[in-house]
Amino acid sequence: MLAVVNQPRIRIEAQVIPGNLLSFLERSYGKVTVMANEKSKEEKAVPFTETRLYKETKAKMTPSENLMLLRKNRGLTQKALAEKSGLAAAAISDMERKRVPIEKKSAQKLAKALGTSVSNLFW
Repeated sequence: MLAVVNQPRIRIEAQVIPGNLLSFLERSYGKVTVMANEKSKEEKAVPFTETRLYKETKAKMTPSENLMLLRKNRGLTQKALAEKSGLAAAAISDMERKRVPIEKKSAQKLAKALGTSVSNLFW
C-alpha cells in the first residue's frame, strides 16, 4: 500500500497503513492519495523516523498523546488496557487527559501491557 501527500511531499509505503495515520495526514495536509505499491526507481526510500513529518510530530506529541495513540493502535479501550496493566481505567483516563503525569511505575506497567518500551511513551 502506498500513501502520498503532494504538499509537502510525503510518501509512505507499507503492507498496511493505519487509518489513524491516514486521518492525521488528511487533517494536517489535506488530500491523501492511497494506491497499490508502485515502486519508483527515481525515488530513494527514507526511513520514516528520518522524515520531517516524523520529527515534527515527535516534537509536538506529549506522553499523554503517545499513550492514547499506542492504546488505540492496539485496538484497546481504556478499560481493556487497565485490565492488562493492572491500573485503574480512571487512572489511564486521567493520564491521557493530562490530569496527572505518567509516573515511572505506571509507565512500566503500561509499556508492558502495550508491548512496547517505556521510551515509546515519552519519545
